[in-house]
Amino acid sequence: RHCHRFGRRGDAAFGPQYALEKCRPSAAAGAGQCVDGLCRERIGGYFVTMQTLAQCALALLLALYVIPAAGSAGGFIVLAVV
Repeated sequence: RHCHRFGRRGDAAFGPQYALEKCRPSAAAGAGQCVDGLCRERIGGYFVTMQTLAQCALALLLALYVIPAAGSAGGFIVLAVV
């Protein structure tokens, strides 16, 4: 099953906020179904991208600031907090 909205010009400019607004449950579509033909895989792609960027930011923070200042124990404390 393909997204018919994915290939339209200008959809990328709306971003994840547009995707989340169009994927709200409605009585007509039923709970958990996307309205307007927006695919769940596209929202999953946004989630995976944001998760990867957050992991990269945390790795950079650990490598540049936490581990040089507090050593491996400080790094494990930060990971425990996260």
